[in-house]
Amino acid sequence: LLLSVSLNNNQSATPSNQKETEEIKASAPNQEVAPLEEITLDSGTGKTFNVPITALPDLKRYLEDAMDLEAELERIQVEHLDWNSLDNNYFILKYVCGHKICDLELVRIDNQNNVRTLYLTSGIFAGSEVLEEKALLRIAENEGANIARHQMFLIDLHKMDTLQPQNETDQERYFNAPLYPITEFKWLSKNAIELVVADITDTSYESLEKWYEETNPAVKKLTIAIDE
Repeated sequence: LLLSVSLNNNQSATPSNQKETEEIKASAPNQEVAPLEEITLDSGTGKTFNVPITALPDLKRYLEDAMDLEAELERIQVEHLDWNSLDNNYFILKYVCGHKICDLELVRIDNQNNVRTLYLTSGIFAGSEVLEEKALLRIAENEGANIARHQMFLIDLHKMDTLQPQNETDQERYFNAPLYPITEFKWLSKNAIELVVADITDTSYESLEKWYEETNPAVKKLTIAIDE
């Protein structure tokens, strides 16, 4: 995927009172863009978008504090989400990248080039499933070479906000933080998902190490209802 960053020192063209929650338009490539910096995102389908850094407030703040701006720009990664059932373009923006771990931000660009973002967490993007205007994302956190824990995110793509499972225990175990290995996930309906998770009661490193070493590690299927 194409990722490029351009620097523009004409700061006066960007309103200083721009609210972070407002939608900001992405321009067509090769058009003049007012912000200090812009990132060009390639959808892989022939469409590219110039996104002002002002439309990405978390990334903007990080770059403003960066000791080596050029090095940080080179470490930014972008993954286009192949959600063909949806009209808008979606990307996972990855920055503050260390050893595989990055800060992850969901970026939506609609047909009018309006940009909306939702910061997710720090981790490794490990797949997604969509149903209509809802997305289910899996984020991994590795411990060593062979152990991974997962955290799920339920996203209302129209509002660009998170949804919650109805059960608080499900929220704590599978959505608040990466605790359990989650091997499979899918939508059952617009109000329910299915997760296949490690069938363990102890989430310590030693317990997960033993689970991953098993030839056929025990798993269980969970049906999780979603709050509207």
